Amino acid sequence: MKQHSSEMKKAITEILRGHNQLEKFLADDEFHYRIERESFLPLVIERHGQQVTVTHYAEQNGDLIADPDMEFLIGADGEWYPVALQM
Repeated sequence: MKQHSSEMKKAITEILRGHNQLEKFLADDEFHYRIERESFLPLVIERHGQQVTVTHYAEQNGDLIADPDMEFLIGADGEWYPVALQM
């Protein structure tokens, strides 16, 4: 049995709800939303079909660096299953 990540799903759902983006995220197969706040690294939430990525981006020597980059698959049961974590 694969382990799902309900805590991450809950956290991202709340973030998107707070930014009035949850309905769009749930309705669209292609979704991209970037959140920028002073003193924090930008947060990017994307959806490509059943794949969800959650990434903080920093700039280093003019290049964007993802740290961390978390990837999830949305299962048939609606749960998010982690598939990759890159630091």
